Amino acid sequence: MKKLTCYLLGQREKITVGALSILNFQQNFLRLPPNLKLRTRRIGVARNDIILLSKILDIPSCLPMGAILTSAWREAYFEDPLIQSSAELQLNARYSAYWLPVLMRIQNKTVIMLNLCFSGEEIRSIIRNMIDNRREVGTSVTLDCYGERSLNRLVRKVKERFKGTSVTFKETPKSVVVISDIVSIPLDSDKELIVSGFKNTCIDKKIRIQLAVVRTGMVVPVEEKKEKKRSLRFPWFS
Repeated sequence: MKKLTCYLLGQREKITVGALSILNFQQNFLRLPPNLKLRTRRIGVARNDIILLSKILDIPSCLPMGAILTSAWREAYFEDPLIQSSAELQLNARYSAYWLPVLMRIQNKTVIMLNLCFSGEEIRSIIRNMIDNRREVGTSVTLDCYGERSLNRLVRKVKERFKGTSVTFKETPKSVVVISDIVSIPLDSDKELIVSGFKNTCIDKKIRIQLAVVRTGMVVPVEEKKEKKRSLRFPWFS
């Protein structure tokens, strides 16, 4: 296997790859040519240790990382320069009690949670943490949701809990289909936290909620519909 790998890699020491993916949950050893270094901006692993994997990377040319996908988290990741440099983290599966404490401490700008739905209470905890600790413009957390009904109930409760305002985007996002009310939570005079539900396409079955810190001015308030008071009128009183 090692000879075949050496042959395929052409005896080159440094190789640029679009993405390095190691998704075997049980593989403990990688048989690679000695001194091989890979250049990449995207890494995908299952539960393998990313820090050990970094030994086969040409680190200076990989920084900053573009995206890292993992199904497991280690305490050392919070301090690792390679992981902390990544513009995007994709965290996959497991269960909410495993990932919630991690989400509360992560500082990477974009975090996408895959194949796991948090409860409404847990999502509100994540929002509170963003309000208190993650206020940089461009920061976003994207989470899966159970369904549109659940999503709309959640957005209403978020609006009530955090004294938010119903808003709409000045320019409709072209990359997604917004499927819920949009709520703005003020942070500072020049930025706000936007909470909205979306699908990637109209026929996409997967529903997500995004929490995003944006500059003030990207959304505008929506006039709330007021119920008209109805009065009973009888012809004989006219």
